[in-house]
Amino acid sequence: MCRGWCCIRAFLSSRNFHARPVIAKKLVEIARKEGAVAICHGATGKGNDQIRFELGIKALAPDIKIIAPWRMTDLWTMQSREDEIEFCKAHGITLPFDANHSYSRDRNLWHISHEGLELEDPSQAPNYDDMLVLSVTPEKAPDKETEITMTFEQGVPKTLNGKAMKVSEIITELNKLGGENGIGIVDIVENRVVGMKSRGVYETPGGTILMAAHDQLEELILDRETMEAKKKLGSQFAQVVYEGKWYTPLREAIQAFVESTQKYVTGEVKFKLYKGNIIKNGTTSPYSLYNESLASFTTGDMYDHHDADGFITLFGLPLKVRAMKLAEVKNNQKSSNFSLKKTFPMFILYFVLAAIITTVSLHIGVNSNVFLPIKELSKFLIIMAMAAIGLNSNVIHLIKTGGKPLLVGASCWCGITIVSLLMQHVMGIW
Repeated sequence: MCRGWCCIRAFLSSRNFHARPVIAKKLVEIARKEGAVAICHGATGKGNDQIRFELGIKALAPDIKIIAPWRMTDLWTMQSREDEIEFCKAHGITLPFDANHSYSRDRNLWHISHEGLELEDPSQAPNYDDMLVLSVTPEKAPDKETEITMTFEQGVPKTLNGKAMKVSEIITELNKLGGENGIGIVDIVENRVVGMKSRGVYETPGGTILMAAHDQLEELILDRETMEAKKKLGSQFAQVVYEGKWYTPLREAIQAFVESTQKYVTGEVKFKLYKGNIIKNGTTSPYSLYNESLASFTTGDMYDHHDADGFITLFGLPLKVRAMKLAEVKNNQKSSNFSLKKTFPMFILYFVLAAIITTVSLHIGVNSNVFLPIKELSKFLIIMAMAAIGLNSNVIHLIKTGGKPLLVGASCWCGITIVSLLMQHVMGIW
């Protein structure tokens, strides 16, 4: 069906849907061989399988009629597993289980799923002792680690612990090893295509291990942007196929991208299985993008720490521009809000007040010599103030700011001069 290993992430995202396109294709092949005009399936009207079967049949054989007895309520009277069991009993068919002690299960090479019984109540914990087929719980797994070595060529697993094997054989062996170590047990509530939620427990030990091993190798080989794109498309691929749209141009296009990314996914992966965990134990590849000289904290031939200056400047430029723009807007808002206190120079008020006090004092007969120490102090303070202004001024920077600050300063100087001359005239000094 596909050079399919490259699509493992998408497959494992739902664990069950990837079998349905194969079944649908085979149904059509047999129908054509037998000259059949219709295909009948036993999927219920609530589940996803009816969609997957029928979309596959429609895509491959649009002329073949589809019969779904569970949706033919005028003819089909059975509405539950209990009804089906009673039907079998009435017709002399003995079943090795009953509805009260058996889960609804689907099993294939990849996994086994469990639904029904206590799982229909999300508040209830799964009865793993009665349920699990491929696995044991992590609590019951061995206290000893299981070491595994795998090799991949162009994304496809080739060897397991040094032995060349078919992919199906590798999956079978990993199901055994993973099951023994409590790997890949998942309790999920899924959102069915038809709109309802359903709960199931999945055992996927081999698939879970393969996905982890494949990821371990890919992160060493693929560049960041390709990995990010693959993750996004992997999720989309899973959704497309989950909805039964395997035989569509979109599925083919996404798969083509994923397969392209596997060209250099070749190498060896080591890991350990321990009580439900998959622990990395080393990865090598001739196409590894990991460069020790670049990754270490020491300066190598390929990288100079100063190279980061220009990169950070450009990388952070949008942030800087945004911050500058926000500051500009904030300043404009402040300037638009008129405030006499902020606009009027307060030192002018103090100047006028001091002049009035001096004038009144002299008018009522206070000797002018009283003000001599204050005058000397004022000269000293003026000198210090001018020195402080000079120390805080950068002529070059002042020129670069433009003519507006210079114009404002000149205006202030003129204003002070005029006010000073007027006060001197009023006081009879000038």
